[in-house]
Amino acid sequence: MDDVTEAVRAMYERFPYPPAGAPMHRVGTHVRLALSLGERRAPVGRALRVLDAGCGRGIGLLGSATLQPDVLFDGVDLNRVALAELEAEVAARGLKNLRTQEVNLMTMADLVPPEGGYDGIHSSGVLHHLSDPLQGLRALKAVLAPHGVMSVMVYGLFGREPLYRLVDAINRVLPEDLSLEQRLVAARQMVRQLPMPAVRTGPWADLDGLRDAEFVDRYLNVNEVAWSVEELFELLEKAGMRFLRWCEPADWTLPPNTNFAALSPLLQYQLVERLQWRHRLEFYATHKENLPRAALTRDSLEDAVAAVNPEVAFRVESRMLHGHSRTERLLYQLRNQEAVALTGVLARATSLLQGQSEPFLVHKFCKMLMGVADPLAVAEDLLRREILYVV
Repeated sequence: MDDVTEAVRAMYERFPYPPAGAPMHRVGTHVRLALSLGERRAPVGRALRVLDAGCGRGIGLLGSATLQPDVLFDGVDLNRVALAELEAEVAARGLKNLRTQEVNLMTMADLVPPEGGYDGIHSSGVLHHLSDPLQGLRALKAVLAPHGVMSVMVYGLFGREPLYRLVDAINRVLPEDLSLEQRLVAARQMVRQLPMPAVRTGPWADLDGLRDAEFVDRYLNVNEVAWSVEELFELLEKAGMRFLRWCEPADWTLPPNTNFAALSPLLQYQLVERLQWRHRLEFYATHKENLPRAALTRDSLEDAVAAVNPEVAFRVESRMLHGHSRTERLLYQLRNQEAVALTGVLARATSLLQGQSEPFLVHKFCKMLMGVADPLAVAEDLLRREILYVV
């Protein structure tokens, strides 16, 4: 193990990250939704296998394994303290589809991937702490199935600029020979004593209330790199990988009724990262040979198999009227976007989807929309809104 990797492991074992919390469902962690973005299909008749590369305490991994019980998950990390906590949680919850292993992502030593590779790989907040991120990305690609899709979060350079101002200030003031615990005490004192309007801004306005583990991870990290969008695309190119899309495309889209909307996607992304707080770059990627899935034609859509997007939440607003409950509005919320109210045929169609946990044939769904002049157009609209996706 190289010196940088040793130092990173020691830091996170002393200050396990993220701070303890309840399991959660993270954007980009539903494997079937991820696989729907690529042209190549996963083999049928077997369970899907997913690798969480750098799972830490497993807050996201526990959520994924709980919500996708028919998927087999491998959680790997170098942090032995975090892995011990995760293993205890797995046992306490009785999860049979999640196993853990101590693995160095730089070498993948001792990891035995499933035959043909993993269908999905999730890696959040890990690559930017590796001693050689490109080598680490190539190692992950080597265990990704040809049809597989990777969901990744790395740090965005422009969005973290105020944070790095404080990191630079801390490094200029504090002696290098201080222990991590001593640096934490001194840095917190520095934050309390000095006015810092330039760094208490945007996503970093919560500076004063951070837990020790969060403060260390953010401002005292022993090894970290951040990328611009252009640098990220260059990294993927060197690794032989293809960018599929952002986990939240709406965060990277300019207003449609502007001259800027005619710019290339890369130029649009570069504008967004300079003008908005995009301190995380969360995206899907795959092998170069796995092309993005082409949009279905109207003729082929009817025979397609669709499913309800697991990243959509539904809400029904009702009120009591004359002793009876009456539905007032049906709303859906896609990821962290604003909730949208539906009316008419769309509301009726969406109400049929609530509680639908299994994939279904689009033409059978259309038959349920009795009396609708063009039910296929309704299905197209639901796909456009990402309420549905084609599996």
